[in-house]
Amino acid sequence: MTAVALLTGCGGSGSTSDSASGAGEDVASLPSQGGGAAAKSGSAGKPSGTADPDAGRPQVRLDSSQEDIDRMWESFESCLRQHDGPDWKQKMIEARKSGKPWAADKACHSKEPLQPPELDPAKNPHFADDTRAMVQCMNGKGIKSEVDSQSGFWGLIHGDEMNAPGFGDAVRTCQIKAFGGNK
Repeated sequence: MTAVALLTGCGGSGSTSDSASGAGEDVASLPSQGGGAAAKSGSAGKPSGTADPDAGRPQVRLDSSQEDIDRMWESFESCLRQHDGPDWKQKMIEARKSGKPWAADKACHSKEPLQPPELDPAKNPHFADDTRAMVQCMNGKGIKSEVDSQSGFWGLIHGDEMNAPGFGDAVRTCQIKAFGGNK
């Protein structure tokens, strides 16, 4: 599912006679004087060259439900299937290992979900502290975890812990607690 904001209440109901005639409307507007600074400089509508390549991509939040996350990823995967067919996963793995882009990745980039910014060490100045808090929380829930000394990310001491009852709930709860800004 792509992240979509629905805007409601952006106007009256249109059921009164005043709305049909325009009487009684309180609408803010700017006067049109033609040829503003952007028009005179020729820069109107031109990209600045500093556009965010991730703009418009669906954004996973720390408190996103698993259902919402699954919908976001399904939209991306559906796009990849449309462009690469049934072997899209293998093509993606090979391309990402080689560091070379492939057609479906370029075509579907705008649908690939972004992870919560709190989980990105480049965007979260408290990432190391938050990661230690994540490990402490997971260990407190009986899921043996540690901070990886090479990557700085948290991980499981034993991979089979992922099969532990309540693992997904523990991860979600601990991520919100550790990375959610409740400091």
